[in-house]
Amino acid sequence: MHGSAPSWDRLYELASGQEGYFTTRQPRGRRIRFVAFGDNSYGGVSDRAIAYQTYKQHPDFVMNCGDNVYESGTDAEYQRYFFPVYNADVAGPREGAPLLRSVLFYTVILVAVTALPFASRMSGLLYLASAVVLGALFLSYAVRIFVAYSDELAKKTFRYSIVYLSLLFAALLVDHYLRV
Repeated sequence: MHGSAPSWDRLYELASGQEGYFTTRQPRGRRIRFVAFGDNSYGGVSDRAIAYQTYKQHPDFVMNCGDNVYESGTDAEYQRYFFPVYNADVAGPREGAPLLRSVLFYTVILVAVTALPFASRMSGLLYLASAVVLGALFLSYAVRIFVAYSDELAKKTFRYSIVYLSLLFAALLVDHYLRV
């Protein structure tokens, strides 16, 4: 979208019928809005209200600080407590909000940012190759969720995100010690 005006909202619709929007970069000097929350463990009314209020703020990004589900963090608990709140079909104080539907946008940004250690000469080709391969796999998950969402695919993507970060950091570490 080269040459697009700053703060320009662009609506789109995929062939699958899903709709969304993105906003071009903000003008210099504009403050970035973000929301941080955590301890959203049981998907209760307060968790749903927080998801809804977050959605209404149109933040530039959201940071979930942890304690996403109790008691054990199992797939079944995420299915019951997390996904219905943060991937609700409609936004409302008693329903939650479709916050997770932005996964493609944020994954693209994440994958691009993972090239920065190489671009800043903090790492070498081993790390870059790892980041590209791991990022391509993550993007494939994100695109599949975006095109044809399912709770099962969301769970697989979540599990891969943990593996992705672990392997990415391992590649950074190995690259650091193997560089000449």
